[in-house]
Amino acid sequence: MPKQDSLRIGTSESINLMDFDPLSDAMLELGRPEATEAGALALTSLDIFWNQLEVDCVAQCCGVYAFDWWPNNILKAAQGLNKQEVVEELRQMEKAVYQSDKPIVCHHRLNQLFARASFLQLQKHLLSILTGEGAS
Repeated sequence: MPKQDSLRIGTSESINLMDFDPLSDAMLELGRPEATEAGALALTSLDIFWNQLEVDCVAQCCGVYAFDWWPNNILKAAQGLNKQEVVEELRQMEKAVYQSDKPIVCHHRLNQLFARASFLQLQKHLLSILTGEGAS
């Protein structure tokens, strides 16, 4: 998949993926790397949510571009899950980013390095859809 500079999150909305120094060691690591291995752990609602959003490719190949971030697909991915558990896990990740001063976020499950601000924009988008507070 060709390099992209933004994530499409709707017909006319996108999240810009800002530049950062990929060689920096100032990186906050999130997501459970062991959860990407089949059968390694019991899956949480958030793990299943990621799996159901991963429809365009696989994260190991395309990183964050493997996921469909449009509102209707986010809601569809959450159907049948404990939505409050998904929201709480997303909020915990968001809190960890806010509490860290590291400029880069490495999310293992999404197979992506993010500039801190870009990751927070994605979190805001997900949480606004899942809590019914509108699009980002």
